[in-house]
Formats: sequence, structure tokens, C-alpha cells
Amino acid sequence: MKFSKISLSALVLSSGIVSDVCSAFQASPPLSLAKNEKTKTNTFLYIVENPITITTAAGSVAYTTTTASNIIPMKEIISVQIFDPKSLHPPFVSLVSDILSKDKNVELYATFEVNGEEKGASIKFDIQGGIDRAYVNLPIEARDRDLKQPVKCTIRKRRTMFAFFFKKENKALFTADLFLQNDNHDSDTGMGHVTAILRDHEGNNVGLSIKAEVFNTEWKSANLGKKEVTMEKRKSRKVNTEEKKMDWYLQLFQKLIPIQVKNMNLGGAEVLEKPTKEANKNLPTMSLLNGVFEYPKKDEFLRLPLAAKFLIPYMNKYLPNNERTTPVDQHAPAVNKVRTYLQTGVKSPYEGRWVQPLSDKSMTRVFFSSLGMPYVVKNPEIAGGGYVADLTYLGELSYKESMENLGCKVYFNSNGDVRQIKDYDGEVYCPGDAYWEWAKLKARSNVFTLASLEHVSTYHFTWACAPGTSLRMYLPPTHPIRMAFSAHFFRTHYTCAKAEHSLVSERGVLARALPFTKEGMDKAFTDLMTDMFAFETYPDELKRRGVKDCDFHIGSSDGVDLHEIMLKYACNLFDEVYETEDRFLKDEAMREVYKYLQKKIKGIPKEYSMANVKMVWGEILFRVTGMHTLIGNSAAYALDPFMVNFRMLQSEKGITKTSQECQATVTSITGITIPDNYPRLSQDWSHVLHDRRSKAYATLRKDLDKHSKAIDERNASKDRRFVNKDFHPDHVAVSTFS
Repeated sequence: MKFSKISLSALVLSSGIVSDVCSAFQASPPLSLAKNEKTKTNTFLYIVENPITITTAAGSVAYTTTTASNIIPMKEIISVQIFDPKSLHPPFVSLVSDILSKDKNVELYATFEVNGEEKGASIKFDIQGGIDRAYVNLPIEARDRDLKQPVKCTIRKRRTMFAFFFKKENKALFTADLFLQNDNHDSDTGMGHVTAILRDHEGNNVGLSIKAEVFNTEWKSANLGKKEVTMEKRKSRKVNTEEKKMDWYLQLFQKLIPIQVKNMNLGGAEVLEKPTKEANKNLPTMSLLNGVFEYPKKDEFLRLPLAAKFLIPYMNKYLPNNERTTPVDQHAPAVNKVRTYLQTGVKSPYEGRWVQPLSDKSMTRVFFSSLGMPYVVKNPEIAGGGYVADLTYLGELSYKESMENLGCKVYFNSNGDVRQIKDYDGEVYCPGDAYWEWAKLKARSNVFTLASLEHVSTYHFTWACAPGTSLRMYLPPTHPIRMAFSAHFFRTHYTCAKAEHSLVSERGVLARALPFTKEGMDKAFTDLMTDMFAFETYPDELKRRGVKDCDFHIGSSDGVDLHEIMLKYACNLFDEVYETEDRFLKDEAMREVYKYLQKKIKGIPKEYSMANVKMVWGEILFRVTGMHTLIGNSAAYALDPFMVNFRMLQSEKGITKTSQECQATVTSITGITIPDNYPRLSQDWSHVLHDRRSKAYATLRKDLDKHSKAIDERNASKDRRFVNKDFHPDHVAVSTFS
């Protein structure tokens, strides 16, 4: 009789003793049944609340679920701020301001020590809202609940130019002793903060304080990873340092990120511009993959930067392409490196940091409240309910020789709890199996990869590029429809042009980082743009997948509501511009726009009517706003590098770690594509309309305000499992841009 320890709340039993233990659990029939193909035995999963003793026909067997000894409380320092405690509304701290103003080539940052050992560093302090803030993202192992973990924070100065020659100037200016405690946080969000007094090098109080924002969570002990390699071992050459070096191309691409995201504050809706270029039926375009991808050579609003035009293509051409996979074994340092890689860009996800992102519960969040939402369907194999995410498509692609096939299916019960993962080769993994954590890593990596590919192809090149191109080709810049809709394609063609060398090229960062061969990548992009795509309204899509009435699938509530709002806006706008169907039918330019869309977006209704045009543009507006924001919200995956590893190796089955190549790719692309400030649906862009007093737009504003309040109420409700803001107007981007 064998028992498997799996978590604080689950127990796996072999089928031979099921009848003996039902009474011990006071449980109904098992919640899940899976068959192990190798041993030909059935496994039943029961949920239990506390450690128990099971009495069977064979006697008494003591069984204790995994205890807190396997769980490590972690406190992640998210950011630190310097402030004047005497002021209720602290201005920019004059002492720090003086230091920076005396020399423009210096910056301040913070380092953190525990028991004399340096654990990590922050990025430079940045001025935000009059407060000096530096992002850190440094997880530190916490002490027991009633004890305090002392962390020494040191504010240092360093030069930004010719830094190598001025290393001695990375000197300490101030220090503060932070004391992290387990019980001073909000149990729902895991967020808290601690403050401390800043002192100079002689220990004198300088009259300022530092505030550390802290995220409290729990890790499994196995997630901590291997012991860090010390500098002494490196210097003594006991470590093969060559194995620690990442792929050259990705090293350089990563180093360019701080430059590329240096001016990521695009601004709010005020940066949106009115179209100015005349309609051009012969608009010059670029074509990729035998015409699968097509986009205008020039964006209407912005020129390509020199790096995108020359540097990235040069790197693609001359830097070698290899399958090197450099492991990241340590979780805590890896989380901190994400922030130091980016320097700016990604803050916490819209919805806040995920508590226990690697847990089974988090799998529900991934597939019902995050990137995985578009891939979940009602499970046709189970009459009583349940859901499945069929991710086997990626298993059909050709892989690089050493890479693990990511194809799999993820099964959930009717409550959305993950119950098993079926690998591409037919092997089934259940909670408690030896390879369960590895199987979850594969599933998360698969859905992240598939969403990324669909983000580039379906959302940027189909939903955004084609409609934006049609407006530029056939409607004059003063046409009310072009003026209104161009806001939703602002910089879209600029983004597509940048994607050519970075994301679509066979030697670009995406092709180098992902596990697929050139043939596999080409097939994925081609399929996603052709055979796997057909026009469908979002409500019809949810109905087809059987999740329209799933109350914990965010698309069925927040998504459907935003879809209705954008469709209503499109309908009202067409009614406002044309007033009658007869006027609409006389607009030959709009007819040409629709013909172009029919060629580029498969499945659009053939009949040219006002009703069909309203429906098509309403769908387009929803896809380039809410759905684009959803499928691009990857901050949670970037800030926890062990969430995904799309470079899993065949030789490392069962090993749950990530790679530096994967980490660099995820953080780099996330940093580039999610700016600090950008035009959002909650902001006002009436200045680009044909009439700032447009009734259609005024109604849109009122509807969006109501939608924001409804989402806030849902997020505050106990009925909602996870906070979600992917469809919230405060976060939804007005356009698809980079």
C-alpha cells in the first residue's frame, strides 16, 4: 500500500483501498480519476484539509500531508523609496536631488545584504510623482513568524559613463536597516511595507527615511534551487565559467534593452494624432513568408529607429545561431536579475503580483484568468462537466534536436481545478506524481509560447495591420471613420516593421530562443494566419468553446461586457456619420475598405451591408483593444522566471528549472512591448475625432466608466477567485503599438 505526499491539501491513493478510506475522508466519490499507462493502475485524488490517520482492512496507516517544513516563507522587496517623514506629501528629496544635479553622469541605486552577504541590487532611482523609487524584485528567505529578518540596505552612487574606470566611485552614501517580518501584510494581496531611517557612513540620521514595498509569498523548498556559486569558487576555477555564458546574440540583445526602453513613457492619449496622409491605393508594402505577412513599408506616424533598421538585421546576419541552453538553477537571484536586465519597463502586473505562481491553483489562473483563456474548451469527454486546454498543436511542429516537445493537454474539473496533464506521447501526469511540477512547467511554457506566436501573427498582422492598412489605402484623412478608427491603429505598422527582424526573421530573437526549427516556425506563423484563423465574434467564440456561462472564465464576464461596448461604439459611430443606409451604400471608398478586409481577414461576411460593416468593425475594435491587452499581459511570467521555460531539454525530464536564454527573451520582449505610460481606453482621445462632441464617443465614455466600476466591484467581491484587469479601461491600450 503506497501513499504519495503531494501538497498541503491533496492525497493520492491507489484504487485498491478506495472503499476503505471513503469513510475516513467523509468524502463523496473521488474528484478525479486518472490512469497510469505504464503501471495500468488507477489513481484517485481526494482533497483533505488536515493531517489524518487512515484505517484500512490491513490495519492502521498513519499519513501526514506535506507540512510547513516543505514551505518556505519568502519576502520579495519590490521597490524602495526615499522620502522625508516630516512631509505628508513628500517633494523630490532635496539631498538626493543635489547629488544628482551636481553631476549628470552619476546615478543612485541600492544594494541589499543579509548576514553580511550581498543578495542583490536595485535599478537606479527614478523620479515618479515626486518620490525617488528604485525597483528591486529581490526575494529573501524569511524567518519564522515572530522573528525579524534584518536586511541592510545601502544607497550607492555610480557613474553612468566610463563606469569601468570609476568603479571605486560606486561608494556607499547612506545605509538603512530593514526588518522583514512575516505577519505585517495583507493576506489577500500578499503586499506590505517596512520603513527605516537613513544614516550616513558615520551612523548619523540624515533626516530621511526609506520605504520598502514587500511582497509576501510562500515557495516550496525545491523552488529555491541550488546553492549559489561563490566568487571564491569562480576565481579558483572550480566552476566551468564557459558553461555559465549565455548565447552571444541573446547577451547582446539583452544589453540593448535598457537603450530600447529608455524612453518608454509614450504618454497618454494626448500623443494620439490625426491622420494626415492622403489615401493611397498603391501604398508600398513589405511581404514576408510568401505573402503570409504583409504590412506598409512606412508607418503613418513614426519612423523606424536606426537599431531596428540596421543593428538588429546586422546581428541577425553575422552572429552565430546555436542551441546553447544555459541553466538558471537559483530562483531568488533570477527574479532579481529580471529587474536589472530591464532597468525600466515592466512593473508589477496590472492585476498585482501572483501569490504562489507555481502552484496548482495558479494553473487555474493561467487558463481562466490570463494568457490561457483563449485555449480552454468544455471537455467533450466528460458528460458532467470539466474543461480541457488542447495544446497539442505545438507538438506537431518540428523541433531543434535537443529540445523537449511542448505538446500537451491540460485537464480541469468543473470547478476549474487542474486534474491531469497528458503529454504529447500519451503519458499522463497527476498531482503527486514525480514529474507533476515538470508537467506544469511544460504546460505553462506551451501556452505562453502559443500565445506569443498568436500575439504576433493573429493580433498584430491580422486584426491590427490589415484594418489599419485599409483605412490608409481607401479613406481620405478627413473621413470621419478613418479619423475615429486610426487611433486604434496608432503605430501599428511601426510595430509590424520592427517585428520583421526581431520576431519573424528566421535568425531573429524569437526564432533563436524558441525550440522550433525554421520549418516549425514558418509552419506556426503560416497556420495561425491561414488554416487556424477565421473571423468569429467573441461571444460566438466563447459559445463554441463552451465557456460562455463559465462564471470563473474572465472572458465570459469582463470580456463580453467590453466587447458589447466596443460593438455599440462602432454601431453608433456609423449611424452618426451616415445617418441612413442609403448614404452608407453610396460611399464607394468604404466599400473598397470592406473588400480589402474580406481578402485579408478570412471569414468576413460576403454581403456588403451596414449591419455587417458595423459588426466587423466592432469586432476589430474589441480585438485590438481588450483581447490584445489580454494576450500581451505577460508581466507575471516575466517577473517570475520559473513560470516558463520554452527551452526545456529532452535530457532533463523531471527537472524544473529555466534557462538564461528563455529568461532573457521573455524579459526583453516584455520590456519593449509594455511601456510605463501609453494611451488607454479610460483616457480622452476626442481631439483626433471629426467632432469632439461626437455623441457616439460620449456614449462610449459613459459605458467605459460603468465598465470600470463593474470590474472593480467584481475584483472586490469574494466570488472572484483572482483579481483581473485585462479588460479594465484603466489598462486596456487604445491601439496595438510598440
